[in-house]
Amino acid sequence: MVDRLFQEAEDLDRKGDRAGVEARMTEVIAVMPSEADAYYNRALVRSGLGKLAEAESDLDVYLSIKPSTAMVFDLRARLRMHRGNLAGALADANQGLNLEDRPGLRGIRGQLLAAMEDHEEALKDLEIAVAANEEDDDSRFSRGASYLYLGRAQEARADFEKVAERHPETWNVIYALSNVRFRLLDFPGTFEALERLRKFDQSDALVSVRLGYCHFAVGDNDRAIEALQQVLDPGLEKSPWTAALLHLAWLRAKRPGESPLAGLVERIEDPWGKAVCQMLLKQIGEDELVEEAQAEKDPKKQRGRLCEAYYYIGASRLLAGDKIAGRAMLSQAIETNSFIYMEYTLAKADLARKP
Repeated sequence: MVDRLFQEAEDLDRKGDRAGVEARMTEVIAVMPSEADAYYNRALVRSGLGKLAEAESDLDVYLSIKPSTAMVFDLRARLRMHRGNLAGALADANQGLNLEDRPGLRGIRGQLLAAMEDHEEALKDLEIAVAANEEDDDSRFSRGASYLYLGRAQEARADFEKVAERHPETWNVIYALSNVRFRLLDFPGTFEALERLRKFDQSDALVSVRLGYCHFAVGDNDRAIEALQQVLDPGLEKSPWTAALLHLAWLRAKRPGESPLAGLVERIEDPWGKAVCQMLLKQIGEDELVEEAQAEKDPKKQRGRLCEAYYYIGASRLLAGDKIAGRAMLSQAIETNSFIYMEYTLAKADLARKP
């Protein structure tokens, strides 16, 4: 009977009848609860049907019967990752790789490590995964993210462009492409990618903010103001940087009246972002801002805050007409090597202009 049910399931699978396969495997399990392959097959079809929790439960049972099967750890790691259990997925990937060095498991572990921002370790796995399977776009995308985080922007661009060729209508892929182009000061390419994203949703606040940054970077202050003002009110508490950039664009454009930041700074909840905005309004001094950045205990965050501090101090000095001191501070922002911070790129863009 079990053999007949497996054969029927195979016939149904060829016809694309996943629900039928699930039903047959359920019958097998009812007749023979210790049949591990039935749990694995049912997990496969359930994952395809979007029943991720049920699929994971099936794999739990499988591994209680056959605990040394790398292929099953591979599948459960993927399910756990999709369900947001990154620690459990990483544990499965490690256990599976202890049993068998599978490129798929390397890809999963690399993607997880990248998501956890352990990018140097992630690249070790992702390089192997992509070399083994050129069409593993999930691993290639994560590799691009790790390259970008580590400042290897040209390599990141190559990965994102390759993924975008196969997934031209995927929002996060095109967004990543716009991001890496911006980091490389390819502003025409950035605008092209952002306009593609606008086709998804004209009211997308994140795209409007990035358009604002890009217009600001090329010196189009009026369009930067227009883009940033579209999203400022609903997003201010979460992103004081939008308000800070609006202030700089407002002054650069020589708009009449007081900068909008003056009426917004008290609404900013983030203490560090508020300090930056207060420095821009001369409510606190430059040295005080740098000291607050240096007070951050986490080395990576401290470098990032110093990058932000040096950039906004430098931009303020440039606006005041002190080009030498302003450019010196922009250079210090770049010397922090805080590649992932927008201020790092803005500093490069400002320094690329003629004094």
